[in-house]
Formats: sequence, structure tokens, C-alpha cells
Amino acid sequence: MAINVNQTEQFVEILRDSASKLIVVDFYSQTCPPCALVDRILAQLVNQYPNVGFYKVDIHRFPEVAEQCRITATPTIQFYSRGRNINEVRGANQKAIVDAINSALSSSGSEGQSAYGVVGHIDLTSVVLKTQSECLNQNDSKPLENVFAKNDSVLESDVDEQM
Repeated sequence: MAINVNQTEQFVEILRDSASKLIVVDFYSQTCPPCALVDRILAQLVNQYPNVGFYKVDIHRFPEVAEQCRITATPTIQFYSRGRNINEVRGANQKAIVDAINSALSSSGSEGQSAYGVVGHIDLTSVVLKTQSECLNQNDSKPLENVFAKNDSVLESDVDEQM
């Protein structure tokens, strides 16, 4: 069963946890019949995806969280990875929810693990300015440009053999 969020601070902690695993958040209302169906769907998925965190936020109890997350309808299920909202499903669509989970897990490398082998690590190459970067002692056959290649190229140091 998905865990009910009981404090705004708890929701902030949940987002921090998304640095190391996929987080699924169901924004619901107790007066919404489709929300009860989503609750049953998530109860099944908790067992299928043990490395995914499942949480519920009552939009009437925590309107500031719902507003911050731009919730305009219930049920809305948001998916968080590495501290960011990566997907959203509105309505009680089990196939869409499962597809969103599988998509998020396949794009992150494995269930709840970082694609870079160490929990919490992310790819920063998109924010590094190549023209303002320099690598001392690079091997000419494996230069700094390899870091920015979309293949398995590597950067290798050409360290003085006497060291």
C-alpha cells in the first residue's frame, strides 16, 4: 500500500529520496471515486516494484503541496527521479501508470539505481562548457572530447611513467 504523507516536510524528504530511487506520488481527494481505484492499482504495484517508493498526498489536507506540484485534477500521479518530476498520469489508467513506471525505470538504468553506478550521481556533461574545459596530461588517443561523446569513449590520463 502507498504511504500517506502526513506533513509537508515529509513530502520534501520524499523528493530527496528520488535521488536514489523512483518515487510515485498519488495526489488524491477522499471525495473522488476514481481515486479509490488508483489506490487499489498502487496497492498491487507496490508488490510488483519493491524498489520504487509509492506515496499519497491528500490535496485537501495539503493544498500548498498540491499547488506547488501544479495539481489541477484528481487523481493525478506524478513520477519523480533525481529530484525532478519526470512524468505525470491523470486519471485511473492502470496501463498508463505501469508504462510510466517502466519507462522511468528503463531510462534510469535499473530499478531504483543510478544509471552511473553510484546512487545520487548524475550526468553533468550537458552543463559543462567544452570550450572552457581543459585536461592536463590527457592521452592523445583518448582526449577530453571523448567525455562528451555519446558512445563508450573514455578520457585517459597520460601520466609520466616515472611517477
